[in-house]
Amino acid sequence: MSKQRLKSRSLIFFMLMSFMITMFSFTLGVEADQLDEGVYNLICVDGGRYLNVYAGQDKDGARVCVWVKDGSKEQNFKLINRGGGKYALSPQSSSKGRVLDTYRGNSYKNPLKNGNTIDIWMPSDSPAQEWYITNRGDGKYTIELAVLKDSVITAINPRINNGGVSLQAYNDSNNQLWYLQRVDKPKSNVQTVTPTNDLRSMLGKRLANFSSSAYNLDNPFAAKFKAQCTWYCWGRAYEKTGIRLNTIGPAKTWLDRLNTAGAKAVRDSNQPRANSIAVATAGADGHVLYVEDVIGDTVYYTQANFDFNAVIDNNDGILQSMSKSNFAKVCNGYIYLN
Repeated sequence: MSKQRLKSRSLIFFMLMSFMITMFSFTLGVEADQLDEGVYNLICVDGGRYLNVYAGQDKDGARVCVWVKDGSKEQNFKLINRGGGKYALSPQSSSKGRVLDTYRGNSYKNPLKNGNTIDIWMPSDSPAQEWYITNRGDGKYTIELAVLKDSVITAINPRINNGGVSLQAYNDSNNQLWYLQRVDKPKSNVQTVTPTNDLRSMLGKRLANFSSSAYNLDNPFAAKFKAQCTWYCWGRAYEKTGIRLNTIGPAKTWLDRLNTAGAKAVRDSNQPRANSIAVATAGADGHVLYVEDVIGDTVYYTQANFDFNAVIDNNDGILQSMSKSNFAKVCNGYIYLN
């Protein structure tokens, strides 16, 4: 990096710091991300095919495979929290409530073991139907049978349609790793709470779910710019509003390059609004922040990479607050969503 670039980045850092540092304190103990109950696609990292109930069959023993994305209900699985960190997964093609199951033959007494195929069954055999869903980093997950440690759902033939799926010992290969992509829209999250007292109670806490596809598979910044402010604000906008911004350049260019339905860029505005992106154009790359809400004279916002370390840390996604007048001093305009 050139000396001039370092100088420019330092300029924006100290400018932002002078207005922000007295307005919040960092929280070191951030709660671990948790998966919300909801409907998801499960996408194999190796090959990009979707976990799929063959032909959408709704019967005990219907085989589970991988298939290219086709938008069908047999590729949508509802996560059902069973407690203790365990989940059941119910395909939305089943009107009877069948769940993902480890096939063990014609008797519940038969052992659960690696090599068993994956099917669906009525929820009558919890040991064969409850799973730990573990984040292995970079938005990739394993789906581990809760009663059989390190035995995970594995795509045996991940790159062909109708490729088989079975239980195998975990070995960290891509055919055992899955992206989780939310299909339905969350009914409510802490970030959408509007009463003043409730929002204030979230100060110093992380609102974003960095495990969601908004910050991983769906995010165009995830591959090369993860943990940057642009990665965060693109993901936060998509996570909260469903809007996929077309901005792919540095933060300082966002006001000029925006061309997205449902979003409007306004330069030289001093009017922050709930669900808007504040843009600061100073420095080599600029900076963007996500405005969660505005209550009275107070702006509640989140951001990432404020300290320029380019890694996800305990400060990223934390709810902070600042007066409108101070906030206006660091922002050159806003992108209003919806």
